[in-house]
Amino acid sequence: MSPSSPRGSPGPSAASVPRHLRGVALPPDADIARLRARYGTDSSRLGLALVASLVIVPFLCWVVWAGVQRADQDLRWESVSFDNSSSTSVTITYDVFFPADADTVTCTLRALDADGVEVGRAQVPVEAGGASTGVVYALPVTARPSSAFVETCRLTD
Repeated sequence: MSPSSPRGSPGPSAASVPRHLRGVALPPDADIARLRARYGTDSSRLGLALVASLVIVPFLCWVVWAGVQRADQDLRWESVSFDNSSSTSVTITYDVFFPADADTVTCTLRALDADGVEVGRAQVPVEAGGASTGVVYALPVTARPSSAFVETCRLTD
């Protein structure tokens, strides 16, 4: 007697019925092959778990790595704004946050045109004026820029 067959009549065996159809009252003459073709067969969730872990685990590792790298930085900088009112120079305003033992840093400033071509670059020394220093610098350019920013800052000896 099959648990899926009503009134004790012999029906399809429970092992041959797809998992999602077990417990459903099927007629004794149910065509299991047709049911499998119509509703699909049992699919393993192992493949889904494997794909999810191949995406999620590297992403979480990257998040942890990036957080540790960013948290470790004593020297930080932040581009505040730029004003490109001239085709010969752009004024960049930025803040530099110094580590406790630093006196001077050198910041690399860049300006790019609308096509992403560099139209200005400068190495600007910045003296520590406390924990942070605001800087306004007029960067000479060869064409009107569409963006200007601090690319990097590094400690100088």
